[in-house]
Amino acid sequence: MLINLNEAFKRQDKLVAFNIYNTETLAAVLEAAEEEDRAVIVSFGESYILQVPMAVIAAMVKAYSELIDVPVVLHLDHSTEISTIKQAIDLGFTSVMYDGSKLPMDENIKNTKKVVELAKKRGVSVEAELGYLNEEDGSNEVEIVYTTVEDASRFINETKVDALAIAVGNAHGLYKSKPVINLMRIEEIHHETKTPLVLHGSSGITKEILNKAFNVGIRKINVNTELALAGSKAAFEYIKDYGEGARFENVMVQAKEEMKKVAKTFLKI
Repeated sequence: MLINLNEAFKRQDKLVAFNIYNTETLAAVLEAAEEEDRAVIVSFGESYILQVPMAVIAAMVKAYSELIDVPVVLHLDHSTEISTIKQAIDLGFTSVMYDGSKLPMDENIKNTKKVVELAKKRGVSVEAELGYLNEEDGSNEVEIVYTTVEDASRFINETKVDALAIAVGNAHGLYKSKPVINLMRIEEIHHETKTPLVLHGSSGITKEILNKAFNVGIRKINVNTELALAGSKAAFEYIKDYGEGARFENVMVQAKEEMKKVAKTFLKI
């Protein structure tokens, strides 16, 4: 069953969004969610469109969601183009994220308001981002502009978004040093805004800290890197063991199983 983000928040206090980009990642996440009996968010990033058309992903998620007994949110992640968001809504995405975090505050608010107006007409939830996280290039240095309480309050009041991704020491991709998450800032923003907060870059943050983040105001965490690396490692090990006899379909089965294990560890939080 497909639902939007608001409906998911009503069903569950803690939500996990996993990036998916093919059949194996989707199957790994949905099987894990069903086995753990948890609502789940499957996120398809704007940057993945070159790998697979959004229409294909939308069709796969719709089909898979009818085969399982847990609610699923089909979410467009980190879209910087309103045209992409329009296309996603037309294809049946139930949640979208407009990412104007690199823009000046006023421009981010202006564009986000347009997205909210567009999405609400179709019953689609909207996430936005405030505070800049580094690019996700797999070898990043952590460079973060922290989200302030004042900015978050203004942004939410003016845009009426359903969820806000904030920068509090988190980063995309691999952390080069131990991340230090500002739990007090999360709590302050939550207390001021009462709006569901999102923590991107949760791969590499300990489960203990993620639990604490949930307890002080985070409602949704995003996971990509740990899932992707688990799949790559499983594929590498299988090919190394079987050499030229490694059949592709078996490689993908191994990758899916390892990704499912990772997904379950986050869903257990």
